[in-house]
Amino acid sequence: MRIKRLAGVIAIAVMGTSAATASATNLLDLAHDADTDTLVLEVAYRGSHGDHPFSLDWGECKDYAFGTPHQIGAQLVDREFDDSGPTEFKQTLKFSLTGLECRPSKLTIRTSSGAYRTILVPEAQEAKAASHE
Repeated sequence: MRIKRLAGVIAIAVMGTSAATASATNLLDLAHDADTDTLVLEVAYRGSHGDHPFSLDWGECKDYAFGTPHQIGAQLVDREFDDSGPTEFKQTLKFSLTGLECRPSKLTIRTSSGAYRTILVPEAQEAKAASHE
């Protein structure tokens, strides 16, 4: 009897875990487009349609004495996280960095699945100069 109960608890836990990760967003690629001063992300997620709205929830800009002068993080948020459709989609997202004052910086983007990627974002003037070289 105890074994059946334990097996049932384990089965429920496994189903709950797979349901929670089914709608998780994965960050496939992260880049900075110097020509447009835009952050470009390629993401994959499951759902019923391929046009989920995404946003970035920005963290606080931090200064460090060593290495890159600034560090900042952002959480990638799927605004339709509860869309539990079975189809996997890929989407390219673009976010303007024009108003980002925390520069130059090491930027880390995190997802709901716990994945993250980090890139260096140059000063705004450096981004324009690099695109014309």
